[in-house]
Amino acid sequence: DYLRTGHGMKDAPNEIRDMLEAWLNDDTSYGGAGTCHVGLAMLLTGCRKAEILGDPDNDTGPMTWREVKFDRACIELDAERIKTETGREIHFRETPLLGELLRALHPQRTSDDAAVFEGITIPMLDLAVKRVRNKTKRHFTAQLLRRTCGMILVNAPTIYSMPGMPAGASIWLATQRLGHTVGVAEKHYLKQRVELPTDASTFEAASGIETVARTIINRVATTRMKEAS
Repeated sequence: DYLRTGHGMKDAPNEIRDMLEAWLNDDTSYGGAGTCHVGLAMLLTGCRKAEILGDPDNDTGPMTWREVKFDRACIELDAERIKTETGREIHFRETPLLGELLRALHPQRTSDDAAVFEGITIPMLDLAVKRVRNKTKRHFTAQLLRRTCGMILVNAPTIYSMPGMPAGASIWLATQRLGHTVGVAEKHYLKQRVELPTDASTFEAASGIETVARTIINRVATTRMKEAS
């Protein structure tokens, strides 16, 4: 199945939604902000976990608020932190709930150099993913979130549908977001056996995660309000 192979599963959106719900339930049982909002961010951005949280082993820092451009509705990933050493932009247009998540996370007073997901590390994320995997008995990994993002952006017919957009543009635009070459996207994502809505204009609608995503965002916002009071 999709959660075992990462390829060609028509029910992939449903399975990823189920994993997010299981992750949210796991966070709720432990209290606090948890880590499922990091998983949601990985799914919506298509980022590698090191691009989100940093990787001390490779001397790369985490995503900071300096990279989040609310005025331009995008994230500008710093080339110095990226595996390919090429900076890229991740726009909110395709994933509007990404903007809502980041606004819920953004403290009223903070340095531009502060980490967006402050206090969360890769080992913490890996442990949470392992708990979800053990509870659901499914082969769920953080990498699968990035892969799912790519698969849906490439194959959903209307996310990148804009006036004057040539056929096949979704592949190129998705690779710009993910930091892939077009060849990699065609090999791993294009024409996968996945059933997606034909009229979805956003990633959230195409993947069917809107409800659980909003629940996660509301939880983050509530936690932030309690911390500020």
